Amino acid sequence: MEHDVPSLPEEIIVKILLRLPTKSLLKFRCVSKSWLFLISSYDFAKAHLKNSNDDRLMFGSKGFSMDLYTWSPQSAADHSAFGGTIYPPLDQNLLVQRVCIDCPLYEPHDVVWFEGSCNGLICLSSSDESLSLWNPTIGKAKKLPNSGTVLDFDYYGIGYGFGYDELIDDYKMVESLSFEPFAGAPTLDIQLKVYSLRANSWKTLLNWPGGHAFGGSGKFLNGAIYWSVHRLDGPIEWVIVSHDLSTYTFSVVHLPHLHNEDNDDVNVDVKVLRGCLEICCERNTHMDIW
Repeated sequence: MEHDVPSLPEEIIVKILLRLPTKSLLKFRCVSKSWLFLISSYDFAKAHLKNSNDDRLMFGSKGFSMDLYTWSPQSAADHSAFGGTIYPPLDQNLLVQRVCIDCPLYEPHDVVWFEGSCNGLICLSSSDESLSLWNPTIGKAKKLPNSGTVLDFDYYGIGYGFGYDELIDDYKMVESLSFEPFAGAPTLDIQLKVYSLRANSWKTLLNWPGGHAFGGSGKFLNGAIYWSVHRLDGPIEWVIVSHDLSTYTFSVVHLPHLHNEDNDDVNVDVKVLRGCLEICCERNTHMDIW
C-alpha cells in the first residue's frame, strides 16, 4: 500500500528557506526543479537579502598584494580581546576571517584592490586598470566595460564609489578622476563617470559642484555616495559631497574649521558604520572621528 509523502505548504517552505545561509541554499538547488527555480529567482534573492541580518564588515589589507577580511562589529563588542585593533594577528584572532580571493577573472599573481561592497557584491580593480563585480558566495564575476578614461597625465588621482540605486533596482559604480590639465597648472580638473549594471554602460556627469582633491574613495549610504574633498585654489577647507545615485544630483555639507592651533596637516575621509556616516580626520599625531 502506497502512502503519500507529507509535504509542507509552499509558503512555509519559502519562509524556512529565507532564513537559511546562502551557502546552504546553493546546495539545496539540487533538491528538485521547483526548488532550483525558486532559489534561483530574482524575487527570492531580493527577499533573502532583505531578510539577512548579517552585519559583517568587509575590508582589504593595506599590503601591495591585497587580502580580504570580514569582521563582525557585534562580535568584537561582545568578545573584545584585541584592544580595538582591526588587524590583530590572524593566528590569534577568532573575530576576523580571511576571505579567499578566488575571483574567476583574476590569476593568483594578479594585483587586485578592494574598492567597495554592497549587498554581497564586491567591486575590485586591478593593475591593468580594469574593474569587476564579484559575488564570492556563488563564485560569479563580471568584468565591467572600459570607461574610456585616458590616464595620460603627469599627475592624476583616481578613485571609485560603488552603491545601489533602489529606485530602479540597479548597481552603479562611480569613477572620479582628478588630474593636472597641463604641467604646473594651479588647480586640478575633475571628471566623473557613472557605470550602470542594468544598462552595462558608462555616462559622464558634468554637474560636479566643486572640490579638487579627494580625501579617499566614495562611500555608499542610503542611496548616495559620499566623498570628502577640498579645493586647491584657496585655503584648505574640507567639505562632504553627496552624490544621489538615482537623480545624479549633488549636495555639499560644509565642515567646521578643522585646523588646530599648531596648523597640523589634516586629511579627511568618510566611512560608514552601522548605518551612519563617519568622518575621520587624520592629523600628524592623532585621528579625530565624528
